[in-house]
Amino acid sequence: YGLPFYMQYMAHWPEYFQVAVSPGGAIMGYIMGKAEGAGELWHGHVTALTVAPEFRRLGLAANLMKNLEEISEKKHCYFVDLFVRVSNKVATDMYTKLGYGVYRTVIEYYSGDIDEDAYGKFTVFGYCMYRGAFLAEHSGCSHCFFKWDVLLCRNRSDCLASLRPTFQAVPKWQINV
Repeated sequence: YGLPFYMQYMAHWPEYFQVAVSPGGAIMGYIMGKAEGAGELWHGHVTALTVAPEFRRLGLAANLMKNLEEISEKKHCYFVDLFVRVSNKVATDMYTKLGYGVYRTVIEYYSGDIDEDAYGKFTVFGYCMYRGAFLAEHSGCSHCFFKWDVLLCRNRSDCLASLRPTFQAVPKWQINV
């Protein structure tokens, strides 16, 4: 990305632009994103997540993602989405571990010498459910909700599901328990 791109993000969504700096002043990594969409498609989006090689495998990317999710939840977003190169197995595995499911593959999303496909992935925040869905047990998990061929779990560590972009989620601040 060029400097104008970064400056636009910093001006419009400063809370979504975070940099991790080591005690010695080295940039360890950064995340940038935004909030976009309308109605039930209002969501946080991860535009870029980068961790310097010498600071990888320390949980920094997971912490940056958690911060972005918390910001999105405070903005009453329904979910967070992102795109990741199909060939980036380390990243796709990490996002899966963090509770992100693939909802589509975008052909030739990344351009270059060799165009490359991207997975569109997203996660719905903890304690989200489908409006009008019935509670179903899935693989022994009583936290799951099922509607048509889509399954979401309120406890991300129990199970993951194949997700689709067309859903009706109810964030926890709208749930009357």
